[in-house]
Amino acid sequence: MHLVIRISSPYISLDELLLLQHPKFVSHPHIVKLMGYCYENGRLGAVYDLQLLNSLVNLISDDDFTWGRRIKFAFELADLLKYLHSCSPPYLLRNLYPINILVDKAYNPKLFNFGMLTGGVLNDKKQYFNLHGLHWMYYTDRHSNTHEYYTEASDVYSYGMVLLNLITKLTCSKGDDDYEDRVRQVYEATESRGRRALKDFSLADGSFFGETDFDVVDGQKITMLAMQCIYRNYCCRPSIDRVVKCLKKLKIMKTVMQ
Repeated sequence: MHLVIRISSPYISLDELLLLQHPKFVSHPHIVKLMGYCYENGRLGAVYDLQLLNSLVNLISDDDFTWGRRIKFAFELADLLKYLHSCSPPYLLRNLYPINILVDKAYNPKLFNFGMLTGGVLNDKKQYFNLHGLHWMYYTDRHSNTHEYYTEASDVYSYGMVLLNLITKLTCSKGDDDYEDRVRQVYEATESRGRRALKDFSLADGSFFGETDFDVVDGQKITMLAMQCIYRNYCCRPSIDRVVKCLKKLKIMKTVMQ
């Protein structure tokens, strides 16, 4: 057994404890398994059973995190988000940032920070939105930031940003608030050259081209999927169910999910 200990503030962890003991989540393969908790001196400590490799933010540029592993990771993360959104009412993460996504030793995603989660069996926590979104605000679409109005499409935006991190090997964090704009500028410049140029457009990092399981067309398709997820008009973004279906059609999925 491998244990990870986390100390947090009460208004985050109380809801997490409720969620992680709920029958629908206790055995989900991509949600951390809660082993125990303790409340002392106004602080909650939680213990998880997890064979931790690192957090995603520290692995984005890692060469051992291969193309195949990244696509499998992206699919599993999307499938988890689909599961959360399928509940009634849907669970909204509202903090799908690389720092909140753990990676186990088999390169599987493990969500562990549910401090911003709302919906389902939890109470609404809109009043905490800005407080917890400050340092990773670039993963939250500007419409949600401006109007404090969060929907499934907002989670899809955050997922799209994480997907871009995975294929470009670049992260967007505090102090680099032009990441999204730079990606859009490259995309729009390509789009201006016509449909043919856009069809061949890919943001996949050049280091992947030397890997045996990398497919150029897959790189182009997943780039377009990521860009669709971060459409400025949230009504035009694909549902997470659609994202999962698109990922399943990638050529590499025939091997990575065996």
